Amino acid sequence: MNRAVSAALFRGATRPLPVTDTLKFLRTGNGLVAPQKSAALTALFIVGVVSGFVASTSLAQTPQGERLPDSMRVTVNQVVLDVVVVDKKGQQARELSPADFEVLENGVVQKLSSVRYIGAGQSQATSAQTPTGPTAATQPVARPQTQQLNLITFIFDRISLYGRQMARQASEKYLDELGPNDFLSVVVIDTRLQVLSEFSQNRDRLRQAITLATSGNSRQFADASQEVQNAFNRAELLTERINSGMQGPARPVGGATSPNSNLPYSEEQANRALVNLLRSASRAENYIQGSATIEGLKQLVRSQRDLPGRKAMVFFAEEFQLPLGVIERFRDLVSAANRFNVSFYSVDTSGLEHGGELDKTRDELGRLARVARRQQLKTRGGVTQDEVLLAENTNEATRLSSQENLASLAASTGGTLVANTNDLLPGIKTVTADFRSHYELSYTPTNKTYDGSYRKIGVRIKRSGLTARARDGYYALPDNDLADSPFEVPLIDALAAKNPPRDLPFRSSSFLFPNPTPEPEVVFYLEVPLAGFQFPIDTKKKEYRAGVAVLVAVKNSAGKTVEKFSQDFPLKGPREKAPETQARTFLFYRTTVLPPGRYTVESAVLDSVGEKSSVKKAVLIVPAKGNAQLQLSSVLLVKRMDDSTADFALSESPLHFGKQLIVPSLDPVFKLEQWGELAFYFRVSSGLGEQVTADLVLSQEGKPVGRMGERNLPAPDERGEIKYVAGLPLESLAAGNYEAEVIIRQGDAECRSKTAFSLQ
Repeated sequence: MNRAVSAALFRGATRPLPVTDTLKFLRTGNGLVAPQKSAALTALFIVGVVSGFVASTSLAQTPQGERLPDSMRVTVNQVVLDVVVVDKKGQQARELSPADFEVLENGVVQKLSSVRYIGAGQSQATSAQTPTGPTAATQPVARPQTQQLNLITFIFDRISLYGRQMARQASEKYLDELGPNDFLSVVVIDTRLQVLSEFSQNRDRLRQAITLATSGNSRQFADASQEVQNAFNRAELLTERINSGMQGPARPVGGATSPNSNLPYSEEQANRALVNLLRSASRAENYIQGSATIEGLKQLVRSQRDLPGRKAMVFFAEEFQLPLGVIERFRDLVSAANRFNVSFYSVDTSGLEHGGELDKTRDELGRLARVARRQQLKTRGGVTQDEVLLAENTNEATRLSSQENLASLAASTGGTLVANTNDLLPGIKTVTADFRSHYELSYTPTNKTYDGSYRKIGVRIKRSGLTARARDGYYALPDNDLADSPFEVPLIDALAAKNPPRDLPFRSSSFLFPNPTPEPEVVFYLEVPLAGFQFPIDTKKKEYRAGVAVLVAVKNSAGKTVEKFSQDFPLKGPREKAPETQARTFLFYRTTVLPPGRYTVESAVLDSVGEKSSVKKAVLIVPAKGNAQLQLSSVLLVKRMDDSTADFALSESPLHFGKQLIVPSLDPVFKLEQWGELAFYFRVSSGLGEQVTADLVLSQEGKPVGRMGERNLPAPDERGEIKYVAGLPLESLAAGNYEAEVIIRQGDAECRSKTAFSLQ
């Protein structure tokens, strides 16, 4: 029998977990409430978690030897490819004509529409129709004053103390290399991605951010990142006040619309993208080592999707492992980077001490080969553990080398690897060299079908002694504001269908949580029963496989996509576990912030094995906050509370409650024989001052049938938040439709929020 919360508990961010007055009430003849003591919360039933794992399942593995495909900047009509050409000494070639280039796509020669040399202080453009020869190229022309900026992001992963020292020395020296059009930002990946400096040319500020990135701790990273966001918020507020005619300094005429009038518009655009990244960073649970880094990099890349110009990310890392469970996420990262013209320059901060990682990989593969030969020759005797795990260990060995993974990320996105050296600066300077000297080739593909399939690209230089460095392929994705990865194509098609499919049952909802800023947090939540999904059995491997793909798109009143969340979850497990897994429910949730307005939330779910899908669309209204400090969240019906995992950033989730995570019930119908009581969760945001109180009114068919009576809530935590869970016994309630309304008061201020449910 399912049990719900029978206690109302509250915990501040750093306080112990005390038991508070219970927001319980009984249905009585006069509507009065009898407060009662409470018991502890118990789990209701097992479902899958947001990471895609269900008990006894694992992510599907990538076949051994399969190459990780890439993507790149592609529109329906044109492919744009950045190419760096070097000679045998590594020096760049800068006087090539269109006749020197040949581009093949899936082995088919493509007709170049333009070849443009991008050099320091000049832009040399030629048509592919230009006659060949030494004098064919046009004369260099000065770049316009409104030229695009070069955006460079320094990303510091979790690296050793010695690696931090090397990274700091090289990074600080690199500041002297910044050109007049180069802007640098500083980011760290700890438990989550934190921005320590916006895009800037201020060397003092950048030096401080680099120092913090290479010597700080998680708390300092979070504080600095919050200050970046706060500073931009203050600047935006000032601009809004100026634009609305309030008193303030005059706005310059004909300049940028940025809060900082000294910034060119494109730099303001870049910093806005960074701040939006901070506001919109996904707070989903990371379930496997390596996924936190991959997810952080993906968020950073996608935040720059609409920014013009070439973008480089210098990634300082050491233990960049890619377990089989995150290979699909790595593919998505490479795909997004190539699609949005972002190149990774991987920097292995292990130095010379760990320069033998590739040898370590080869040694492990050699050992496994000997195990395989021994297994083939064996005619009797027991099976060893090595033989049982041979295939799995071989797959893992191919991913053993962090340096190999870093090299793959760089090569797949048109960058380079800096490794096996204690002097990182010369390698990092490659970023500047590539920015200041490269060719831009464009062509219209002969294949006009953009179905998400992978296309291999080859760039040949016809002059002897020269080689090209470029992205080596792309996913041919539709030219819209949703498609980032191939798995999204059928989901996007389902959303765009004239008659949206309804093949799979699922539920979706959105919850609002107030913030100190004008923009509230919004949680998008999906429940997907797996009963309707196909679970085919591989009789040879004695295992099942299945797949769940999810996409949530948030569009504003003008129909523009302002947020998108998606994930592909391949599942597999022992054959005997298939019925148990198929009987469970898959949960997906993501968190963002949205300004006040009217939105349409479009959700699509795909059975990637059975090729069935379903779509739901709903309207979301985000109200304006106004000047009131007292704010109340949505009221959530609680299904259960899960213990959190160690790598989940609890303090960042609106659903965090103590050391547990609220799992809401999207089904508002409850059977009285299964539920002894219901629980409601809400969050209050308030300022300092008078006591905050709560009341709760229960109505049936529009008529009040019970009231709790006003009670004091615990004091707000340092964020000004109060989180509360209230329990409602059901033994005295009859079947019917009900509405629970929470009423919060502080002084003269009052907030109300409702939720509806049915008892059967």
